Amino acid sequence: MALPDIELGKGHRQKILGRLRGLTTCSNVPSLRSPRFSRFSRLGPGLRRAVEAGIDVVIFSFTTLPPDTGRHFSYGIAEHQLEKYWSHKVIMIADTTRALIGGAEETEDNRVVVTEEMALVEMALSNLVLDITLFGQRHDVDTAEVVSHLTVHLAPVEDLVASSLK
Repeated sequence: MALPDIELGKGHRQKILGRLRGLTTCSNVPSLRSPRFSRFSRLGPGLRRAVEAGIDVVIFSFTTLPPDTGRHFSYGIAEHQLEKYWSHKVIMIADTTRALIGGAEETEDNRVVVTEEMALVEMALSNLVLDITLFGQRHDVDTAEVVSHLTVHLAPVEDLVASSLK
């Protein structure tokens, strides 16, 4: 499914949910980062179907995540605690080639960007990888397999760093 380079969306949660569902439906490897997943709980059934179909779904959230929606990393922080520091936002990467990035507030002036621009997709993916890596460090969880799977299309930074130190 080809997307325009940048598609600015304006609207509330229903419109964003529609865009997220579209990316989830046509994706072989959806990855989702949302500080507060409760805003997207209606995606649960679609994510479960994707998992049942053998699609590798990776989700990070600071709040609790629903079961059986893929490989997820969650701190389980109460949503009201996060609202003191951050606005609601979402990042979704589909097949490491498309990204939805933006706000997830329930307001009409909320905006999201859907893009295939690789610079933006790679930034979104890097954000997800950083969150998962930090989660692993904080909870002593091995995230190497997930991270290497998500970064297979990116530059081999570890190898480049190692070779520069020789």
